[in-house]
Amino acid sequence: STLGTDGKGSTIAFNWLHDNIGTYTVGVYLDCFNQNYNIHNNVIWNISWAGIQLNSYSRNNNVYNNTIIDCQNSFMIYAYPGDPNDQKGSRIFNNFYNTNPTFAGGSLAPWLSNNIHASTSGRLDSRFFPVQNSPLIDSGVLVSGFDIAYAGLAPDVGAYQYGMTRWIPGSTLKPLP
Repeated sequence: STLGTDGKGSTIAFNWLHDNIGTYTVGVYLDCFNQNYNIHNNVIWNISWAGIQLNSYSRNNNVYNNTIIDCQNSFMIYAYPGDPNDQKGSRIFNNFYNTNPTFAGGSLAPWLSNNIHASTSGRLDSRFFPVQNSPLIDSGVLVSGFDIAYAGLAPDVGAYQYGMTRWIPGSTLKPLP
């Protein structure tokens, strides 16, 4: 559980999280009072509640270059009764999603940049890779301190970069003879 934890730079990346259709299921879930996690390059689809849930407070987390498709909510937040929604210091950028997000607002909101909320039509192929001339291509932002590999003029929005090799999650290790 991430309840009350400092991730100290822990990373959740290069995963396919999908078809979790129970009640209130989530792709990536950081429970309340979490901080300093990196969540990037994940493809999340067909989840009954939220693709990514960052419960309050959720501070100084970096969530970027994820693709979230056909989840009831792309992003969600929960705070204990009486506590404010708080995602202060978190940075959420270069994500592509096709369902509504919920973030903290006002002075406790995360920094949001270059996220695209739109239909997948004309943007992704059936394997979640950007199609030629997709508006996702070169629409991302470079952020100081983040090494994002890309092939075009700028990073793409979403988990995959057009013109680069499509990664597949899981180990590529082979057992010793």
